[in-house]
Amino acid sequence: MNKKALLLPLLITSQIAISNQSFAEENIKKEEKSAFQKPNMQGDWRILTEFNLYTDHSDSGFTDEVGTPFDYNEDNELYAIGFKKGTMTYGYSYFKNSYYDMSHMLSMEHDFGETGDFDFQIGLGVVTGYKYDIMNGGLFIGDVLLAPLMGIKYEPKFLKFNDIQFAPKIRAMGFQAYMFNLEINYKL
Repeated sequence: MNKKALLLPLLITSQIAISNQSFAEENIKKEEKSAFQKPNMQGDWRILTEFNLYTDHSDSGFTDEVGTPFDYNEDNELYAIGFKKGTMTYGYSYFKNSYYDMSHMLSMEHDFGETGDFDFQIGLGVVTGYKYDIMNGGLFIGDVLLAPLMGIKYEPKFLKFNDIQFAPKIRAMGFQAYMFNLEINYKL
């Protein structure tokens, strides 16, 4: 029998095996680079602080219980502290809300995606200090508001010093308030 005829099936089989291995390696790399991240608690703990720099609203104002018109508070004086592990952040914040009342919020957020230096976040806050009658809606359980949280955080390398990362953040709380905040996080 011809030696070349014996080598041909071996060459074809080895090329198929190499192609399958390359295909599998490409799929693994694609999974590693996936923009969507499932919630996880992997990695180091980080502590973070967050400060409000600017607030705006999607409409011009509100009326109080007796119908007097007011502009929204756009100087929220927000201060927050949180702990992050993996894609999950657990936080506490206090601030003067859009209706000029002091509020406290416990929150949980998930970094659900990233691209380059940008992280995309979604979460839920349990907030005090809001009144259903003034807000004219919202999801309340007694006097506590459940507020959806959405954000985009920018973590560039030039704003990282050793284990301290400065990160500008655009955040939406509910569907009316939009904030520009600064987050500073530290590796524990």
